[in-house]
Amino acid sequence: MKIVEVRSNVKAKTNKDKESLDELALLDRLQPILEEGKPARSLELNEDEQILMKGYNLLTAKPMIYVANLDDEGIMDPDSCAYYNQVKEYAKARITRLLPYVRKWKKNCLV
Repeated sequence: MKIVEVRSNVKAKTNKDKESLDELALLDRLQPILEEGKPARSLELNEDEQILMKGYNLLTAKPMIYVANLDDEGIMDPDSCAYYNQVKEYAKARITRLLPYVRKWKKNCLV
């Protein structure tokens, strides 16, 4: 969050060109999101804003995947598994993806 504050202060005091004003507008939208404890990836961005956002290297702007470790029966129908549904709702609320996984596949998937 500190990088957003510093960058915003610098942009507010310096250049007034279109690119700087666009970046300042993005920072003004981003700062309250971060102050609320929400991840930067929860902010909807257009293509130009996505390019600007990459320059900040914010960890919460990076994609995130949750993995639900299921047994052999659970993997056949993950939605019937209460644990999977809890993790699915948790991931959905955080705008992330969920991957059902069976531990024994580890040998086959990770070589």
